[in-house]
Amino acid sequence: MATCIETMTCFPEKPLDVFNFYNIQYGIPTVVILGLLVGVIIAAIYLRTRNLAHLIVLSIYSFAVFGTMWINDEYLLEQYHTVMYIIALAMASLITVLFLKLVKE
Repeated sequence: MATCIETMTCFPEKPLDVFNFYNIQYGIPTVVILGLLVGVIIAAIYLRTRNLAHLIVLSIYSFAVFGTMWINDEYLLEQYHTVMYIIALAMASLITVLFLKLVKE
């Protein structure tokens, strides 16, 4: 049985809805695909700069944002989206500053 993507009957309404293909076709959530894409970009930045501090800062922020997206999509209600993003970014900033202070000492 063909899916709507294979028959080209369901077109995306938003730009990021193209990643729903993996959810419909293979059952992989959109957050995982976006995380893999951002992970490849972070790896490319690290290979270009060879700077461990850049790698750690980008990784902490990406884990915080995608972790928050995952929690919001499955467990929490709509009105908590903004609060969760703010909390996640604040925690990521705190961890980043603490790590950079430990590296300097």
